[in-house]
Amino acid sequence: MDSVIRGNSIVREAHFFLDGVLTDPSLPRITIRDPLGVAQVTDATPTRIGTGIYQYTYAVGLNALTGTWTSEWSGVISGNPLGPTTDDVFGVLPVGATPPSPTYTYDLGTSIGVVRLLIDDRDLSSVDPLTPLEQRSAIFSDSEIEEFLSLSANDVLRASAKGLVTIAGNRSLLVQSRRVGKAELDYGSVRKDLMTQAEALITQSISQPADGYVEQVWDDFSLRRLITNTQLRQNAG
Repeated sequence: MDSVIRGNSIVREAHFFLDGVLTDPSLPRITIRDPLGVAQVTDATPTRIGTGIYQYTYAVGLNALTGTWTSEWSGVISGNPLGPTTDDVFGVLPVGATPPSPTYTYDLGTSIGVVRLLIDDRDLSSVDPLTPLEQRSAIFSDSEIEEFLSLSANDVLRASAKGLVTIAGNRSLLVQSRRVGKAELDYGSVRKDLMTQAEALITQSISQPADGYVEQVWDDFSLRRLITNTQLRQNAG
């Protein structure tokens, strides 16, 4: 869970999908509630970052209640109302508090490890919290990947797609994900590649039968076998 100290700002982000594809909703809105459930922001209009990706920056007051806050997102796609969601939460800490340091692990016996493998975020050689975020070798912390999993009902394919879409929609993350020995980088091409990967993962998730979820993933080989078996099932159907 993200956290912010009183008197600072925090960015909330939502991704809107239609049939697994990022889609701009009409009337995108966000409501932010404090730990008592009182709305401190009501039906505010977020900023469009990219197709289906919206952000809202909330300035937390110095007298704001500490505890767990909730961001509720809503919108309308093809005439169908979406939300309000209630799973986007963040913590408000008192002045002087030290936010918990992010953790980074890569273990293929966990869903976090599988997501790291699928989005190629496996380099944990430089993840010291004192290192500036854009200079860390890993793009996402464990808690951020946990959030992707939570938003995806623990579906590693959809969670991985959310991670790729997040990278594609953020220029600083694009730089972090594509460290190359060049003075310039074709951001448009990188974004396109990431979105293509995300779309493929979502398509696979949609078409994957229920019994595919019971296959265990212990290492790179068994993950590839799981993907291969899923594709064989699809072709057989």
